[in-house]
Amino acid sequence: MMTREQYQEMRMKVEQATPEATESFLAEAKVFLQELDRVKVLLDSYTNEVNSKLEVIESDMTLLEKENARLRSVTDSTYFERDACVGLISKMARQIGIPVGTLQQSVEVSASDGQASAQLEYRVVMDLPSGQVSWDYLASEAHLFEDLPAYANTLEDQTIQQNYSKILNPNLDF
Repeated sequence: MMTREQYQEMRMKVEQATPEATESFLAEAKVFLQELDRVKVLLDSYTNEVNSKLEVIESDMTLLEKENARLRSVTDSTYFERDACVGLISKMARQIGIPVGTLQQSVEVSASDGQASAQLEYRVVMDLPSGQVSWDYLASEAHLFEDLPAYANTLEDQTIQQNYSKILNPNLDF
């Protein structure tokens, strides 16, 4: 491979060429053209490799987008099924005298850019003997809870684990 110094030297000779230097100039020009041809082959090879890898990345990206959409669909379906069950259980609990209701509250949600915004949250709340339990649901699923009254008490702040401990152990006093 031609070094930077050899390239600079050849460039100077081209810029300062005299008619007497024609024969040696032509010999060096042939070497230079051969070097350029070799660089072009290397560049073409590199470009083909990069393009090939980009095609693989784009193909993988398409597959990942499809898988992401599938997983979102499964998640949405799972939440709807859960909310349908919670809706039925809430109505049954109300029929046997357990205090149950729905509420809407404004909650602050942090975006990935650090900005906070208020968002309306929908919840169904039950007062079991073991304590209060609640679940959020989407506005589009409000029809699952439409027969329930507004929840009259204050919503307790608790973790998901605390919520399900009260469900799994309904006779314990927490």
